[in-house]
Amino acid sequence: MKDLERKDKNTKARYEDCLLITDLDGTLLNREKEISMENQKAIRAFLKEGGRFSVATGRSPASAGRWLEQLPVNYPCIFYNGSMVKDIVHDKILNCEYLKKEEFIPLIHWILTNNRKTVVEIFTDQGLYVVSDPANEDPYLKEEKDPFVEEDFDRVKELEWIKILFCDSHENLERIGRQLAEYKLEQFCDSFYSQDFFFEITPKNHTKGTALHFIRKGCEVKNLKIIAVGDYENDEGMLREADLGVAVGNARETLKAAADYVTADNNNNPMEDIVKKLSEIGF
Repeated sequence: MKDLERKDKNTKARYEDCLLITDLDGTLLNREKEISMENQKAIRAFLKEGGRFSVATGRSPASAGRWLEQLPVNYPCIFYNGSMVKDIVHDKILNCEYLKKEEFIPLIHWILTNNRKTVVEIFTDQGLYVVSDPANEDPYLKEEKDPFVEEDFDRVKELEWIKILFCDSHENLERIGRQLAEYKLEQFCDSFYSQDFFFEITPKNHTKGTALHFIRKGCEVKNLKIIAVGDYENDEGMLREADLGVAVGNARETLKAAADYVTADNNNNPMEDIVKKLSEIGF
């Protein structure tokens, strides 16, 4: 019996050198913004075999909090689409990048004057501020009761900015994109759609992909194997950085083309399918 116990202790767990990292909205969360019991069970089975699990989201830690509480996260997470890497287990920020806010102030003034229906959200390390007309609402903020403050733009100018998000019709967001180019702001930021009605600006060269690279370089696990899962164009860098990039079935076609594997859609327990697939391919 003692020899058997010694052998068990020395046996390598199947996934002890693996990290499974997933986007939240449109990926892990279903249409009701819930994490299915099947997904939760699959993630816990992965961890039971020694795996590591975390999330990569455009949300802030506060906004993602109610779902993180349901998950057995045991590895650093990515927030603000790559601007922040945080160890939520020990409540420690490992990396945070800020925008050169002075470059974007003219653009915000232009939007507040010329795109009056656009919701303008500025994410700071002191919280989320909405600086546009309160009559215009971000449906996600209203539905999910995310904490935010309606504030005069002049007050928010004094804070450090992590991310800017615009919520509007796709047509109006395309207009903002053209103005961004006219002001030659691409040299200071990355910009992308995270939904058809969300256009985001983050610090230059700091994406989910670069944040995942930061996690890989800083990890203590030799030859860490990463499985990354997403649904939208802001997930592409992360999928390319991973050893196995997975797109959910409802993902954009461009992301599916960049993925190594296409799994079930977000309403049909993709984590369950992925963990099963890992076992099949001997990952």
